[in-house]
Formats: sequence, structure tokens, C-alpha cells
Amino acid sequence: MGSVLVFRCRICHEAYIGEDPPSRCPFCGAPERYLIPAENWDWSEFIVEISDVSKENLRAALKLELDNTAFYLCAMNAAQKVGDEYGYAKFKALKRVENEHAEAISKALQIEELSLDDIPCSSDFKDNTQEGWEREDRAIKAYSKFAAEAPEPLLKQFFSVLVEIETDHLDLHSKDLKNENIARARIYWARWDSNLTLCGDISRLFPLLIHTVCARRDTILKDQHTRTQFL
Repeated sequence: MGSVLVFRCRICHEAYIGEDPPSRCPFCGAPERYLIPAENWDWSEFIVEISDVSKENLRAALKLELDNTAFYLCAMNAAQKVGDEYGYAKFKALKRVENEHAEAISKALQIEELSLDDIPCSSDFKDNTQEGWEREDRAIKAYSKFAAEAPEPLLKQFFSVLVEIETDHLDLHSKDLKNENIARARIYWARWDSNLTLCGDISRLFPLLIHTVCARRDTILKDQHTRTQFL
């Protein structure tokens, strides 16, 4: 076990202690390349005159981040209420990252106090994941636009990194939605398979039902191999 070092994130300015920098900043989610040794930190790099267009875009970004923080807080509480440990951990982590973004932006705008609005959410994990995906997608589009409009290299970099971070979140939501859809599809097809077994049982007792309840049995059986490969 080696000695630990101190690193600082160029995006959120938070400090991290470890043997090596992590693949993502544990505070804001920035990629590893933005974590530098603390002794190399130079505050003068972050002193910049902010243009009017960037101020406007930073205010819009702050609104996005605060709303997403509030949404993920609601989703976190909803998951905890039903005992969904994965959902609770996922939405809690996303809430923390979005809040870190909001704090970084507020410092640039010299806003001292932040407050969250009440943002509603669903009690269902998949619904909240879908809304999370939509929120991240909107943020990516907005930050891509803000990066292109920023005349300041530092803010251009900041918004570009936010695009990378929110893309990570988007990918996480996409994976969870895919897994949820596969799981639900398997339940659906398992019910069909159960119905097929039932068809075989009741057809021996009531032959006429073959042409009504079980009319599609042969077609489903032919498709079963294809469905299994897909799932």
C-alpha cells in the first residue's frame, strides 16, 4: 500500500486524497485528466472576466442543475421509501454531482445562497430513470450550445466537461432502461410460456379451446428461439 497524495479538480476545485487520481472526480464527475496534484494548483488560472453571454448561459445552467438536483432528491426519497437500494444509491449519487455543478456555477456568478424548488417525481424507478434520461439529454444539448458560444477558453472547457459528465449520466440511464425493458420482456414472455403450458393442459379437457384461447400457439413456438436470442 503506497503513500497517498492530494489532488484537486480543475472543474469543481474540490480536493481528493488517494494514491492515484480516480477515473472520475468523486465530487463533480469530471474525467481523471482534470484532477491535478494539489501542489500544481494556480488560482490565477481561474480568474477570468465573464462576458454577458456567458453570464446568461451560466444562469441558465444553474437553473438546470438546481432543478436536476431537486428531481434526483425526490427520486432518491421515492426509491428509499420502497426499499430500492440500487435506485436510492443511484439517484443519491446523481443528486450530489448535480448539486456540485450548481455550487461551482454559483461561485462563478458570485451567488452565495442556493435554494431548491420542489420538483415532483414518480414512485416508479423506470419512470424516474426515463425522466432522468430526458433531463440529462436537455442538459447536454444546452451545454453544447453554451460551450460553442463561450468566448472564454476556461468556460468553453467548463461547459464541454459538463457535456462529458452528463453523457456519463445519460449512458447510465440508458443502461438501466435497457435492463428494465429486458426484465419486463422476460416476464411477459414467461407469462406467454406459462399460457402455452396451460393451453396444452386444458386442450386435453376442452378440445374446442384449441381454436380460441390457444390459436396462436404454433406461431409463438416458432418465434420462441428468435426471442431467446434477442433477450
